[in-house]
Amino acid sequence: MTLQADTQAFIDLVEAATADAPPRSEQSPEYARNGYQALAHILGEGPEPVGGIENSNLPGPAGDIPIRIYRPGGEAPHPALIFFHGGGFVTGDLQTH
Repeated sequence: MTLQADTQAFIDLVEAATADAPPRSEQSPEYARNGYQALAHILGEGPEPVGGIENSNLPGPAGDIPIRIYRPGGEAPHPALIFFHGGGFVTGDLQTH
């Protein structure tokens, strides 16, 4: 099966950017975090425009957990989406997602 050209270009870019990296299972958490943030910077074009952004915190068992609330423009009501990224509690943060 042939991939769309933009999908193949994305895969090629990720593979080129990570070619010298050890397998994820052999990376320290710090190495994985730094690599993921660098890759997100290369790939990211910035956030989509929204009506408003609010940074806040929720109390957690080991301290506050930072959250970001994106509100659409226009009149309410709007649907809600809660996104938990799959970084394994190692990679990704509010800046990469």
